[in-house]
Amino acid sequence: MTLFPSNSLFSRVTALAEVRAVHGAFAWLHGNPKTIMDWQVELTAIPGPPFGEEARSRWMAARFREAKLSSVETDAVGNVTAWLPAAGLPPESTGPVVVISAHLDTVFPFETLLKPVVNGDRITAPGVCDNGAGVVGMLAVAHALVQSQVEVAAPILFLATWARKAKATCAGCAASISSRRWPVALPRTLCWTARGRRSRDPGSGQPPLSGDDHWPWRAQLYRCGHA
Repeated sequence: MTLFPSNSLFSRVTALAEVRAVHGAFAWLHGNPKTIMDWQVELTAIPGPPFGEEARSRWMAARFREAKLSSVETDAVGNVTAWLPAAGLPPESTGPVVVISAHLDTVFPFETLLKPVVNGDRITAPGVCDNGAGVVGMLAVAHALVQSQVEVAAPILFLATWARKAKATCAGCAASISSRRWPVALPRTLCWTARGRRSRDPGSGQPPLSGDDHWPWRAQLYRCGHA
Protein backbone atom coordinates (compact mmCIF):
# COMPACT_ATOMS: atom_id res chain seq x y z
CA MET A 1 0.00 0.00 0.00
CA THR A 2 1.43 3.35 -0.99
CA LEU A 3 1.58 6.13 1.57
CA PHE A 4 0.46 8.79 -0.93
CA PRO A 5 -1.85 8.30 -3.94
CA SER A 6 -0.31 9.10 -7.32
CA ASN A 7 -2.33 12.30 -7.69
CA SER A 8 -1.64 13.55 -4.17
CA LEU A 9 -0.23 16.93 -3.28
CA PHE A 10 2.99 15.23 -2.17
CA SER A 11 3.45 13.70 -5.61
CA ARG A 12 2.81 17.02 -7.31
CA VAL A 13 5.29 18.85 -5.10
CA THR A 14 7.88 16.13 -5.72
CA ALA A 15 7.37 16.47 -9.47
CA LEU A 16 7.75 20.26 -9.27
CA ALA A 17 10.97 19.88 -7.28
CA GLU A 18 12.47 17.96 -10.20
CA VAL A 19 11.89 20.78 -12.69
CA ARG A 20 15.14 22.52 -13.62
CA ALA A 21 13.54 25.98 -13.75
CA VAL A 22 12.20 25.54 -10.21
CA HIS A 23 15.75 24.82 -9.05
CA GLY A 24 16.72 28.03 -10.80
CA ALA A 25 14.06 29.98 -8.91
CA PHE A 26 15.34 28.74 -5.55
CA ALA A 27 18.89 29.51 -6.66
CA TRP A 28 17.85 33.10 -7.40
CA LEU A 29 16.34 33.48 -3.92
CA HIS A 30 19.42 32.05 -2.21
CA GLY A 31 21.80 34.05 -4.38
CA ASN A 32 20.29 37.52 -3.92
CA PRO A 33 19.92 38.25 -0.19
CA LYS A 34 21.50 41.71 -0.49
CA THR A 35 19.14 42.74 -3.29
CA ILE A 36 16.15 41.66 -1.22
CA MET A 37 17.42 43.47 1.87
CA ASP A 38 18.09 46.61 -0.16
CA TRP A 39 14.47 46.58 -1.35
CA GLN A 40 13.34 46.19 2.23
CA VAL A 41 15.39 49.12 3.46
CA GLU A 42 14.08 51.32 0.61
CA LEU A 43 10.45 50.41 1.26
CA THR A 44 10.68 50.75 5.02
CA ALA A 45 11.98 54.32 4.71
CA ILE A 46 8.78 55.32 2.85
CA PRO A 47 5.85 56.26 5.14
CA GLY A 48 2.83 54.03 4.62
CA PRO A 49 -0.03 54.55 7.10
CA PRO A 50 -3.45 53.22 6.01
CA PHE A 51 -4.86 55.38 3.17
CA GLY A 52 -1.51 57.17 2.89
CA GLU A 53 0.42 54.69 0.75
CA GLU A 54 0.72 56.71 -2.48
CA ALA A 55 4.53 56.80 -2.44
CA ARG A 56 4.69 53.09 -1.66
CA SER A 57 2.34 52.35 -4.54
CA ARG A 58 4.64 54.23 -6.92
CA TRP A 59 7.65 52.34 -5.55
CA MET A 60 5.85 49.03 -5.97
CA ALA A 61 4.80 49.75 -9.56
CA ALA A 62 8.39 50.61 -10.46
CA ARG A 63 9.67 47.39 -8.86
CA PHE A 64 7.08 45.28 -10.71
CA ARG A 65 8.22 46.83 -13.99
CA GLU A 66 11.85 46.11 -13.12
CA ALA A 67 10.85 42.49 -12.54
CA LYS A 68 9.51 42.41 -16.13
CA LEU A 69 6.00 41.50 -15.08
CA SER A 70 3.18 42.30 -17.51
CA SER A 71 0.34 44.84 -17.39
CA VAL A 72 1.48 46.78 -14.32
CA GLU A 73 -1.40 49.00 -13.15
CA THR A 74 -2.43 51.10 -10.15
CA ASP A 75 -6.19 51.22 -9.60
CA ALA A 76 -8.32 54.09 -8.29
CA VAL A 77 -7.94 52.88 -4.70
CA GLY A 78 -4.15 52.56 -4.91
CA ASN A 79 -3.71 48.80 -5.23
CA VAL A 80 -0.89 47.84 -7.60
CA THR A 81 -1.29 44.80 -9.85
CA ALA A 82 1.01 42.96 -12.23
CA TRP A 83 0.80 39.68 -14.10
CA LEU A 84 2.99 36.69 -14.84
CA PRO A 85 1.26 35.06 -17.85
CA ALA A 86 0.82 31.31 -18.11
CA ALA A 87 2.76 29.46 -20.77
CA GLY A 88 0.61 28.42 -23.70
CA LEU A 89 -2.47 30.41 -22.68
CA PRO A 90 -3.68 33.38 -24.73
CA PRO A 91 -3.88 36.76 -22.94
CA GLU A 92 -7.68 36.73 -23.22
CA SER A 93 -7.96 33.42 -21.34
CA THR A 94 -10.69 33.45 -18.68
CA GLY A 95 -9.53 30.40 -16.76
CA PRO A 96 -8.48 30.37 -13.10
CA VAL A 97 -5.55 32.40 -11.79
CA VAL A 98 -3.44 32.41 -8.63
CA VAL A 99 -3.14 35.66 -6.66
CA ILE A 100 -0.04 36.45 -4.60
CA SER A 101 -0.78 39.44 -2.39
CA ALA A 102 0.88 41.58 0.26
CA HIS A 103 -0.32 44.78 1.93
CA LEU A 104 1.68 47.99 1.52
CA ASP A 105 0.58 49.83 4.64
CA THR A 106 1.83 49.77 8.24
CA VAL A 107 0.29 50.85 11.53
CA PHE A 108 2.68 53.77 11.91
CA PRO A 109 1.60 57.39 11.22
CA PHE A 110 3.42 59.78 8.88
CA GLU A 111 5.37 61.43 11.70
CA THR A 112 7.04 58.16 12.75
CA LEU A 113 10.82 58.29 12.39
CA LEU A 114 11.73 55.73 9.74
CA LYS A 115 15.46 55.11 9.67
CA PRO A 116 16.18 51.43 9.02
CA VAL A 117 19.31 50.12 10.71
CA VAL A 118 21.10 47.19 9.04
CA ASN A 119 23.26 44.94 11.19
CA GLY A 120 24.52 41.96 9.24
CA ASP A 121 21.49 40.02 8.05
CA ARG A 122 19.10 41.88 10.35
CA ILE A 123 17.12 45.08 9.78
CA THR A 124 15.51 47.08 12.57
CA ALA A 125 12.87 49.77 12.03
CA PRO A 126 9.14 50.40 12.52
CA GLY A 127 7.22 48.36 9.95
CA VAL A 128 10.21 46.65 8.39
CA CYS A 129 8.68 43.25 9.05
CA ASP A 130 4.94 43.95 8.95
CA ASN A 131 4.74 44.33 6.15
CA GLY A 132 8.09 45.19 4.59
CA ALA A 133 9.12 41.54 4.65
CA GLY A 134 5.83 40.48 3.11
CA VAL A 135 6.06 42.96 0.23
CA VAL A 136 9.66 42.15 -0.66
CA GLY A 137 8.98 38.44 -0.25
CA MET A 138 6.28 38.76 -2.90
CA LEU A 139 8.64 40.80 -5.09
CA ALA A 140 11.43 38.23 -4.66
CA VAL A 141 9.10 35.43 -5.78
CA ALA A 142 8.22 37.44 -8.89
CA HIS A 143 11.89 37.98 -9.77
CA ALA A 144 12.76 34.34 -9.08
CA LEU A 145 10.00 33.04 -11.36
CA VAL A 146 10.80 35.47 -14.18
CA GLN A 147 14.58 35.10 -14.02
CA SER A 148 14.43 31.30 -13.95
CA GLN A 149 11.78 31.22 -16.71
CA VAL A 150 9.41 28.99 -14.77
CA GLU A 151 6.44 28.09 -16.98
CA VAL A 152 3.41 28.47 -14.74
CA ALA A 153 0.26 26.49 -15.52
CA ALA A 154 -2.08 29.37 -14.59
CA PRO A 155 -1.51 33.13 -14.71
CA ILE A 156 -0.23 34.66 -11.48
CA LEU A 157 -1.60 38.03 -10.38
CA PHE A 158 0.74 39.93 -8.05
CA LEU A 159 -1.36 42.29 -5.92
CA ALA A 160 0.03 44.95 -3.56
CA THR A 161 -2.88 46.30 -1.54
CA TRP A 162 -3.78 49.40 0.45
CA ALA A 163 -5.27 49.74 3.91
CA ARG A 164 -4.81 46.25 5.35
CA LYS A 165 -4.27 47.90 8.75
CA ALA A 166 -7.35 50.14 8.58
CA LYS A 167 -9.15 48.62 11.59
CA ALA A 168 -8.35 45.18 10.12
CA THR A 169 -10.80 45.80 7.27
CA CYS A 170 -8.45 44.75 4.45
CA ALA A 171 -10.09 47.61 2.56
CA GLY A 172 -7.70 47.62 -0.39
CA CYS A 173 -7.86 43.89 -1.02
CA ALA A 174 -11.65 43.88 -0.61
CA ALA A 175 -12.00 46.73 -3.11
CA SER A 176 -9.75 44.97 -5.60
CA ILE A 177 -11.60 41.65 -5.42
CA SER A 178 -15.10 43.17 -5.33
CA SER A 179 -14.37 45.36 -8.36
CA ARG A 180 -14.38 42.22 -10.54
CA ARG A 181 -11.84 43.89 -12.80
CA TRP A 182 -10.65 40.52 -14.09
CA PRO A 183 -12.95 38.17 -16.05
CA VAL A 184 -11.38 35.13 -14.36
CA ALA A 185 -11.93 32.83 -11.43
CA LEU A 186 -9.70 33.31 -8.38
CA PRO A 187 -9.45 29.87 -6.80
CA ARG A 188 -6.26 30.51 -4.81
CA THR A 189 -5.17 33.66 -3.02
CA LEU A 190 -1.84 33.66 -1.18
CA CYS A 191 -1.44 36.61 1.18
CA TRP A 192 2.07 37.34 2.35
CA THR A 193 2.49 39.01 5.71
CA ALA A 194 5.26 38.82 8.27
CA ARG A 195 6.02 38.74 11.95
CA GLY A 196 8.70 40.66 13.78
CA ARG A 197 9.95 41.07 17.31
CA ARG A 198 8.35 44.04 19.04
CA SER A 199 10.32 46.53 21.10
CA ARG A 200 9.95 50.01 22.54
CA ASP A 201 11.93 52.90 23.90
CA PRO A 202 11.77 52.35 27.69
CA GLY A 203 11.49 56.07 28.29
CA SER A 204 8.77 56.76 25.77
CA GLY A 205 5.79 55.71 27.87
CA GLN A 206 4.25 54.41 24.66
CA PRO A 207 2.96 50.91 23.87
CA PRO A 208 5.35 48.58 22.06
CA LEU A 209 6.38 49.60 18.57
CA SER A 210 7.65 47.25 15.95
CA GLY A 211 11.40 46.73 16.24
CA ASP A 212 10.90 44.09 13.58
CA ASP A 213 14.18 42.19 13.76
CA HIS A 214 14.02 39.54 11.07
CA TRP A 215 15.66 37.48 8.36
CA PRO A 216 14.81 39.04 4.96
CA TRP A 217 12.21 36.49 3.90
CA ARG A 218 11.13 35.15 7.28
CA ALA A 219 7.49 35.78 6.46
CA GLN A 220 4.27 34.02 7.22
CA LEU A 221 2.50 32.80 4.10
CA TYR A 222 -1.13 31.88 4.44
CA ARG A 223 -4.10 31.26 2.21
CA CYS A 224 -7.10 33.49 2.64
CA GLY A 225 -10.62 33.25 1.33
CA HIS A 226 -12.32 35.80 -0.89
CA ALA A 227 -15.73 36.60 -2.27
